[in-house]
Amino acid sequence: MQAYHFLQANMKAGHGREKAWKVGDERTYKGKYPIKLCEHGYHASPTLWDALKYAPGPKACIVEISEPVEKDESKYVSATRELLKAVDVSKELRLFACAVAEHALEN
Repeated sequence: MQAYHFLQANMKAGHGREKAWKVGDERTYKGKYPIKLCEHGYHASPTLWDALKYAPGPKACIVEISEPVEKDESKYVSATRELLKAVDVSKELRLFACAVAEHALEN
């Protein structure tokens, strides 16, 4: 199933010691601990907005994940994830932050 995820500017995840991702990479969790939401496995979100809550950096990604082992309203965790597309949204994130700040100052 398709989902969304963010990576750091260097295409690395926010946690763990994995090498940088490249579009087309598919990885399978092989850790010693069971897959668990917010702990172990490959995480993604059902919407880009949900994924933004967990963003470690500005690379917005579309991913294909295996059937989620666990999920809640804003996050999935699965055994595999394939990176289908990655876009640097640094500029958009800065503009969004400015718009939110301006709105806060007006009120």
